[in-house]
Amino acid sequence: MVFFSWTSKATILASALFLSVFLGCSQPPLADAADEELRVLFIGNSLSYTHDVPSLVAALAESVGLSLSAFACVCFPNYSLEEHWSDTRTRTALENNAWDVVIMQQGPSSLPESQEHLRTWATRFAEEIRSHDAEPAFYMVWPSIPRRAFFDDVIHSYDQAASTTGSLLFPVGEVWKQVDASTSDFSLYGPDGFHPSQEGAYTAAVVIYSALFDRSPVGLPARLTRPDGTTFDISPAHARTIQEVAQQVLSP
Repeated sequence: MVFFSWTSKATILASALFLSVFLGCSQPPLADAADEELRVLFIGNSLSYTHDVPSLVAALAESVGLSLSAFACVCFPNYSLEEHWSDTRTRTALENNAWDVVIMQQGPSSLPESQEHLRTWATRFAEEIRSHDAEPAFYMVWPSIPRRAFFDDVIHSYDQAASTTGSLLFPVGEVWKQVDASTSDFSLYGPDGFHPSQEGAYTAAVVIYSALFDRSPVGLPARLTRPDGTTFDISPAHARTIQEVAQQVLSP
């Protein structure tokens, strides 16, 4: 584990401790939405740390004067929630910090046995997270390109995990499916046909930000400055397409 610190440009109060686990995935905890600040922990794998989705969520929030006052990512390659459950690094991150929201993800979990596995460990984690006065949430992912036919199964799997445990759901996979089907101008998939491209990571961040803060994604910037000072940008036209689809999916 490597620790970083930063000072938010939006507010003096938003000083944050960044926990970076494997491949530089820098992320912190969350505060109170009523104060426009949150402390968020991400528990996942490479679908979270590729292009550092948590830091993009923080950058989106800061761009409109909100704040992930702290956030952290405990993310390891190919990890499932079961593996996180028995990993002391995940336990330490969960137990030793005061989080508002804990966002979980594993692989697509589209097969029946995988869906059952996700629900089982989602239930255990949700109970543990609530025992620490935090709200459990799920980051719905997507299938690989060769398994696009299983999109609905992935969506169903994460929807069931969230509804079974009464947790928040960030429907990134639903937005991904609609963007993927509606445009050939860009791809949300990276070169390996599974991990997110920059547009894919932006899509995940936009959905998570919008649902976390209950704000419209339309009009968010396409160029972002991460909390560590590095920049991230995609085409403004691509950003608008992603934002408009996210708005449609997230609207009641």
